[in-house]
Amino acid sequence: MTPSRLADRPDPRPAVAFARRTGLAAAALGAWGCGAPPEAPEPSCALGTGIDAYAPLEEGDPIDVYAGAQGGFHVFASVRATGIEPGDPVHFDDANPWLDFVVYLDGTPIDWSDPVRIGLLPVEEDGADGAFERYGRSVVLDTVTVAPLEEFDGTPIDVEVVLTGADGTACSERLSLVARAVL
Repeated sequence: MTPSRLADRPDPRPAVAFARRTGLAAAALGAWGCGAPPEAPEPSCALGTGIDAYAPLEEGDPIDVYAGAQGGFHVFASVRATGIEPGDPVHFDDANPWLDFVVYLDGTPIDWSDPVRIGLLPVEEDGADGAFERYGRSVVLDTVTVAPLEEFDGTPIDVEVVLTGADGTACSERLSLVARAVL
């Protein structure tokens, strides 16, 4: 469809069309003072773990290291963020942020996972206004470094999350954690 044909179509979003017709959008801009929108919150990320829900992590916490069915090892990483455009959690497209988890041993990356462009989900709990999250991301580890898993148990590792919005805004967090073997 050409841009001129798009302009001739009615707005499919009734609330937006109503606001345009009644001038509510202009009134909302005036309420901000001087026509400027409110300042966006500073981007922030909180590293977490969890398979089917976000579980926060703090410096020095254990993080579970799992043996996978194909002989590899992985951790489950999660992120909770504010100040980043969340994108679309259903569709993989260019409007989604880049999400990258990196696991370090003695300052050297030991994971085989690549960044992924994926939308974030809204946080569904009280007091989490404007927060979005993605949980249950399997971060595959270098099997030579981790094996045998029993000996890797208790090893200090660093885990970092880097989240970069489609508009270039970014946040990150890196924590020193302790590997806990799940046998």
